[in-house]
Amino acid sequence: MRALLVDDEPTVCLLLGRILARDFDCVATPAANGLEALDLLSRHAYDFMVLDLLMPVMDGLEALRAIRADQRLRELPIMVMSTVREELRVREAIDLGIGTYLTKPLRPTDVALRLQRFVGGLGRPALAPRQCAGITPGSRILVVDGDRDFRHFAHGVLAHSHLVSSAMSGAQGLRLCLELRPALVLLGEGLGAIPAAAFLEKLRAIPEIAGTPVIAIRAGRDAAPLAADGLMMRTFIPDAFLQQFTRLTADEPPTVRWLRSRPWLRPRLITSTEQVLGMMLGLEVLAQEASEPPAMDRIGVAVPIVVAGADLDLRVGIRATLPVARLLATRLLQAEEASDDDARSALEELANMLGGRVLEALRGEGDDARLGLPDVLPGHAAAPGTVITVTFASVDGDFTFDVVCLAIDEVASVPALPAVP
Repeated sequence: MRALLVDDEPTVCLLLGRILARDFDCVATPAANGLEALDLLSRHAYDFMVLDLLMPVMDGLEALRAIRADQRLRELPIMVMSTVREELRVREAIDLGIGTYLTKPLRPTDVALRLQRFVGGLGRPALAPRQCAGITPGSRILVVDGDRDFRHFAHGVLAHSHLVSSAMSGAQGLRLCLELRPALVLLGEGLGAIPAAAFLEKLRAIPEIAGTPVIAIRAGRDAAPLAADGLMMRTFIPDAFLQQFTRLTADEPPTVRWLRSRPWLRPRLITSTEQVLGMMLGLEVLAQEASEPPAMDRIGVAVPIVVAGADLDLRVGIRATLPVARLLATRLLQAEEASDDDARSALEELANMLGGRVLEALRGEGDDARLGLPDVLPGHAAAPGTVITVTFASVDGDFTFDVVCLAIDEVASVPALPAVP
């Protein structure tokens, strides 16, 4: 993997280069300004770029504009770093499609964590997962597994409600996918010359069957192919097998189905929050792997997004305790203190910016959507699958807050969290 590091401070390029070499086996090339970067990009290929905004000769924004105007470089992943917090420059950098943001001065531990997330996300498949849910009775299911006993077992459990075919190898499974066009593939182990990972890769490369949903059946969770659309644990107990199968294939409410069909929403919320908080407020925040249930003393503000043709109401918002909301307000206003009204206004402004990023993403995916006015974030106990909640923490752990994307069937029946007094 090759990276281009663009900063007029050699010590910054040295720090980033060492972390990339140590943690990612990545070869880094330094450039002192945007002009040098464009020259290197014209002569060499890079997997991603880390770009400072404030540089002599040609600054980061000028370089970003030139890169995004070049058809060959339009999709180049870019991480931006700077102390810049001016709103217009920040918004333009975000609009030019940066991947994430680092605030200066850089701290090695924080940089390593952010690079791990950024570099780790490169090269992941852009295709949304196929829908396993909604496999109706009578649909054809193809069981691909090298174990004759397991194929016989799966056929016996499913044949009462579905048309079941089987294949003993990956090669035979691909051929039957082309011939039978199954509604679902159950992909097991022991597949011979074309193992599970290769089967999935080849399946996704054939246009006629690329959209076929695949559930991987494994003896352990860690063995599941990354490109599978669902996972079942291998078992010969009929009730346990059928319970897993039903959970993955049963029809879903429209709100759950709508969110599931847009798997990019959660990562978009994370990158947008990191960008907005970093560039607008100068705060370095990180998404947490697991979040606690929201404290009831938290206040929330959300903006509605109306999606044409979708039988739901989408809310994108931010939720925090009042002291944290005041802290965010002081950073946004660049003031020593903030009132409760300032706190609410700050949450409204942040919700607007986050909602705007989600709106752009929806439109980019073909949805006809528009943004509404900020309101109190609904605070009901959301049904499973209808809400995306990401808890963020400052890098020093001093405060946390939640960013929420909520799909609601009937807005009128939803109670709300208390507003700021």
